[in-house]
Amino acid sequence: MTIESSLKTIMKGKGYLAILLIAVVAGILIFSTGRFPTGLQTGQTSTQPFTVLLSSNPGETSIPINWNSYSGTGFYRVQIKPSNSTSWTNVADVTTTSHTIASVPIVKKGNTYDTRVLAMSGTTVLTTSNELTVWTAGRTTPPPVITPQLILFSGTTTEHSIPLGWYNNEVAADFFRINIKPTGTTQWQYAGDILEAPFIISSYMVSNVNTLLQPGTSYDIQVIGMKGNVTNHQTLATSNTITMGTNLTSSQQITPNLDVKTNESIAVSWTKYSGASYYKVQIKPSGATAWKHVDYTPYLYHSITAADGIPGLQKNTQYDVKVSAILDTAFGPMIIKDSNTLTVITYNY
Repeated sequence: MTIESSLKTIMKGKGYLAILLIAVVAGILIFSTGRFPTGLQTGQTSTQPFTVLLSSNPGETSIPINWNSYSGTGFYRVQIKPSNSTSWTNVADVTTTSHTIASVPIVKKGNTYDTRVLAMSGTTVLTTSNELTVWTAGRTTPPPVITPQLILFSGTTTEHSIPLGWYNNEVAADFFRINIKPTGTTQWQYAGDILEAPFIISSYMVSNVNTLLQPGTSYDIQVIGMKGNVTNHQTLATSNTITMGTNLTSSQQITPNLDVKTNESIAVSWTKYSGASYYKVQIKPSGATAWKHVDYTPYLYHSITAADGIPGLQKNTQYDVKVSAILDTAFGPMIIKDSNTLTVITYNY
C-alpha cells in the first residue's frame, strides 16, 4: 500500500482513531518501512522530543505503534492505560522501535486508551514519550467529538521537507490551507493550499519571498479546513498544532566526476543527493565569474556539448563544471546543495 493510499484510507474512516500529538520530531516514522533515521552527526545531541505515533488503524483489541529511536537506550518499555485511569500497565520491553499492543486484558473493543513509551537504560528511565490517545475499533456509539476536528500528523522529515497528513473527522472542506512558523515565533506563514492530504512542506512564503525549510530547525505547523475558494472563503476547522524538526545537515555531498572528454565535449557524472527532485548542470571557463546554465536533468550524468546552446568548447581550454541539487517546492524550484567544482582541460586536437 502506498503512503498516499494509506493516508486516504485513514481520512475516510468514520471515527476509528484519534491522534492527539504534543510534539513530533525529526527523523520519525517512515510510513512505508517503519525505519527511523536520526539525522544526527557524531558529537551532536538531539534536543527534540521522543515521540510515539500510530502505525496503522487500531483493531478491536490491538494498537500498533511506532516511535523514533533515542540515543543511549538499552530497550523501550511500552505502557498503556484506560484514558480515565491514572495507573499505567507495562505491556512489553522491546529493542525495536515498533510494537503492536495485543493480548492485554485491559484492552477491549470500542474503548479509549492512552499509550506511551519509556526509553530505558537498565532500570533508569532516560526519557518518556508523549501520551498517544486512541480508541479501539468496534464502538457501538459514535466516538467522542474531537475539537479541533482535523487531527494533524507527520512522517519522515528530511533536511528540507516535512510530510503531512491529517485525519478529517467530518469537516466538509473545499480545500485545506497549510500554515507554518519557526518554533518560538508568533506569525504564521503561508505554506500552500491543497484539496486533500498528503502534503509535503518544502518552503513557505515570507513577505512574498519563497523561503526554504532549514536543516536542524524546529517548526510549528497547522492545517485549516476552508469552505469556498482561495480568494473568498471561511474557516470550518483548525487542526491541532504539531512541532516538527527538520533533519540536521548531513554529510552527503554532490561530487562530480569526469567520465569522457574530447576537444569539444565534457561528459560528467555525479553522486546522488537524497531529497533532490533533479539536478542543474553549469559550466564556465576557469577564471571567469559567470556560470552558464547547461541543462536540468533527473539523471546522474550529462554530456556537455554545443547542443546545450553554449558556444563550442575550445580545445586545450580549462573549464569549471558545477552540479546543483534542485528541490521542487509549492512555490517553485530551489537549490538545496551545490557540488564542489570539477576542473577539466579539453584535449588539444
